[in-house]
Amino acid sequence: MNGSVAAPRPRDRSRAVCDWSGSPANDGRVRVIVDLAEIQYKPAPTRSPDRPHPDADALNTRIEQLQAELAKLENEKNCLEASVAEHRADFERERDRCDKLIAETLVLNKVAMSARENAARLEGELSGRRGRRRWWGRLVTPGRASGSPSGR
Repeated sequence: MNGSVAAPRPRDRSRAVCDWSGSPANDGRVRVIVDLAEIQYKPAPTRSPDRPHPDADALNTRIEQLQAELAKLENEKNCLEASVAEHRADFERERDRCDKLIAETLVLNKVAMSARENAARLEGELSGRRGRRRWWGRLVTPGRASGSPSGR
């Protein structure tokens, strides 16, 4: 024999589990003989096409329930779409309002910056004029400016 001693054991186990008797054929395949009495095959009863299915009433009731639910959900969907349209319109109005406020803020910021620049320029001119003495103030001596005759 070419096979090992343990090789026939798996085949013996599978035959014991299946309890089918088989015989090897010339092509190397095993032919199995099955006892049909053990199988207990019962074909499904055939229905006549004229007679309705016994569950047809229950199915028709369920179909009507689902159609009613569908109509209710479509109505709810339409209400939600209307609400969404209102919210979108509110959002767009608020966005336009915000854009206008931002533009107005930028204009006011520009005016404020211009006012600050003018104030700084005028302050510089004023401090420059305060620091300069007038030409006639140079002619008057500090003692004579008080109005008292000093040495004459």
